[in-house]
Amino acid sequence: MSRIDVDIQGVKGANRRLSPIRNNIDSAISQLSNIHSSIDPRVLSERNLSQRIIDIRNNITNIERDLRNLHTTLERILDNYEETDRQLSLKVPKDGLMGP
Repeated sequence: MSRIDVDIQGVKGANRRLSPIRNNIDSAISQLSNIHSSIDPRVLSERNLSQRIIDIRNNITNIERDLRNLHTTLERILDNYEETDRQLSLKVPKDGLMGP
């Protein structure tokens, strides 16, 4: 039986760092919306600026959503890995040899 070792604490640390990044992205989305609403409509109509700002905001929102999904997926994967590792440790002797 082969055993795969994963640096669980390293992955958990990286996953925890996603939350502040998401908060920064949320803040950027909010700032972009505030800037968009403060620009004179005549300026926004030039060169399709309003739509371009909306597209940028939507793209940033999609990135934030993807990071949120990544965070959730990593949490589930880590939970499953830890549970599987725990189950295996109960079944495999400390010397790693199976059988007599």
